[in-house]
This record gives sequence, structure tokens and C-alpha cells, in this order.
Amino acid sequence: RPAAVEQALKCVGRGGTVLFFGLNSPDQVIPLSPFETFWQKGVTLMNSYAASPEEHREVLSLMRQEKVHVVPMISHRLPFAEIGKGFEMVAQAQNSLKVIVDPTL
Repeated sequence: RPAAVEQALKCVGRGGTVLFFGLNSPDQVIPLSPFETFWQKGVTLMNSYAASPEEHREVLSLMRQEKVHVVPMISHRLPFAEIGKGFEMVAQAQNSLKVIVDPTL
């Protein structure tokens, strides 16, 4: 989502890295100032679709420390009986960001 990208670029510190985890839509425009992002702050932008085990550990650590808030990223929660619908939503990538299948629903 563009708002998440914009927030990440505002929050990243000098010499920091912003990791784009997963795919964005092909026509998404990233709102950034090259001068501020690269020359003033020295930010690195990286993309990762299939994260390495080390990247997973780092993301989980950031979540535990509450430095990354993932609940707002969950767009849909579905019961296990609707798992097929969940896969369709992810495959279509239209109105879903993160789809959670929750067997307790």
C-alpha cells in the first residue's frame, strides 16, 4: 500500500534499509524524494518476495519489539471453511493486502 511505503520512507533512519516484502501492484508509484532518501539519509531500498530465514528472524524480532505493527496490514480474516476463497483473493491481488485464515472463526 502506498501509505505503508510512505510511512516506511519517513521512519527509516540515516543509513537504514527499507525492505519491500512481497509484491506491490505493477502500476504502484513510490512517493519518495531522491535527494532526501538517497543523498541526505543514505537509505537502501530492497525487494524480497521469498525471504531468507535470517530475514524472517529479523522481521519476527521487529514485530516482537513492536517496531513493526502488522495488524493494520491484515485486510481479511476468514474461517478455515473459506480457505479456497482466501487463496483466490491472494491470487487476484485486487482488494486484499494480507489474508489470514483463522481456524477459530
